[in-house]
Amino acid sequence: MVRLTSRSYLHLTPELVDLDVDLPFYAKVLQLRPDKVTFRAFEGLEGCIDRSVAEEHVVRASEVNQAGQQSFLRRPVSVRVADQVHHGQVVAVSAERLTVQSEGQLLPVKATEVILVAPVVALLLEHIQFNSSEWSADDIGEVEQTILDRVLGRSGTPSSNAISALFEGLVDEENYPRQRSYATGLIPELVNRPSFRFSTQLILHIMWMEGCRRSRST
Repeated sequence: MVRLTSRSYLHLTPELVDLDVDLPFYAKVLQLRPDKVTFRAFEGLEGCIDRSVAEEHVVRASEVNQAGQQSFLRRPVSVRVADQVHHGQVVAVSAERLTVQSEGQLLPVKATEVILVAPVVALLLEHIQFNSSEWSADDIGEVEQTILDRVLGRSGTPSSNAISALFEGLVDEENYPRQRSYATGLIPELVNRPSFRFSTQLILHIMWMEGCRRSRST
């Protein structure tokens, strides 16, 4: 266990802090008091938590630096493992690796190997594996972007939540997710899964995804 000092880094989750945040984040300790710790997130927000809580969430500087000061915990991602590209969610992080959960599998990967995607993209593509011998990174990125455009009604396409409309022309019909609306079926299913922690607010407010375009982590 890493010792808490005045120069420590913290890895905090929304339920631990009284701040308007939706996802876990890294922060730097600003002040240590006997019972409280003041911190500043790398995004600029400042807050205060009980010292006992802070002591349980201290992380090494190497973890923060390797992640580029951005927490990947609970974030929707795609990742290539061997010859398959998977979509899922980061469920654990450490200085050495991330753990991505995808279709019931736990995949240990490096932070530099994951690509952030929109929540609805990870949700809809979780059960579809892309063989890298058949799909290039650009091909997969085009599928992801097209699905997002069809959800949001961009690029001249009407907005839709029908699986058939979202996937038409992208993958074989036999590989479609179950034929139902993601808004009335898949999203509640995801939110109710104890292993998943996508923020309900982030998913239901689909326009949040406008700022979650596909980008490789640094």
